[in-house]
Amino acid sequence: MSQRSIFHMVKRHVDISIQDPLLYPVSRSWLRKAVLTTLDMASPRTSYSVSLAICDDVTIKLLNKTFRGKDAITDVLAFSSKHQGAWQGDVNCPQASPQNEIFILPPKQLPPLGEIIISHPQMVRQAKKSKTSIDRELATLIIHGTLHLLGYDHEEPKQHLLMQTKSNQVTFKLFEHCRELK
Repeated sequence: MSQRSIFHMVKRHVDISIQDPLLYPVSRSWLRKAVLTTLDMASPRTSYSVSLAICDDVTIKLLNKTFRGKDAITDVLAFSSKHQGAWQGDVNCPQASPQNEIFILPPKQLPPLGEIIISHPQMVRQAKKSKTSIDRELATLIIHGTLHLLGYDHEEPKQHLLMQTKSNQVTFKLFEHCRELK
C-alpha cells in the first residue's frame, strides 16, 4: 500500500464548543484548521476525534483546580485520553481511573484523542501583552494543547525543546498563507 493511500484513509473530526459565541467571536474554521494542521504534522497517520472548547476564566479556573490542583486561571488545558498529565496541587491527587481500561467504540466512530479547553479572556490578555494577533495567540494555544494530547510535554528541557520545535514547525505551516499574501 502506498504512502498516499495511507493518508487518504486517515480521518479526523474536531468538535467545537464555544461557551458564548456572541461574547467570544472566533472562527470555527480557524479553530478546526489549527487542530488539523497540528495533527497532520505531529501524527500524520492516525485517525482521531478532538474536542475543543472556548470558555471563560471562571470555568477554566474551576477545571484547573479540579484536575490539576492549581487554583488559578490558565490559558489552555489539555485532557488526553492517552497521556495523563501531571498533578500540580499541594494536596494529594484524587484517584484517577486506570489508563489501561479498554473502551470499545461504536462502529465507524473515531478514537477520541482528548479535549482542549481555552480561556478566551486569558487568551485575549496574552495577545495584548505580547502584542500579537488574536489569531496567532489562539493558534499558539491550540497547537500547544493538541501537542499535549499527543503526548508532548515540557517538564524536562529535552521535552521542552522537542515540543517547542514541533510547535514552531506547525505555526510556520499554519501561517504560510500570510507570507504568501505579502
